[in-house]
Amino acid sequence: CGYGRGYSVSEVIETVKKVSKTNFSVESGSRRQGDPPILIAANEKIKKILEWKPQYENLEIIVRTAFNWEKQLEKKAL
Repeated sequence: CGYGRGYSVSEVIETVKKVSKTNFSVESGSRRQGDPPILIAANEKIKKILEWKPQYENLEIIVRTAFNWEKQLEKKAL
């Protein structure tokens, strides 16, 4: 589902670095042929049909929630 707003790859990378407190290297390259310049998921239909609303719209909260989820899964796997 979408939020009706997009984040750039750079924004996501920087937020992951901040949340994970890890400074990993990133290789940048040009966009591949056929890649859209922008892609944002529309959420009007799911909001209307299911009366659903995104719980988190802040990128840092989204990344932190996903990061914590992954850490929990890692602990369970050990």
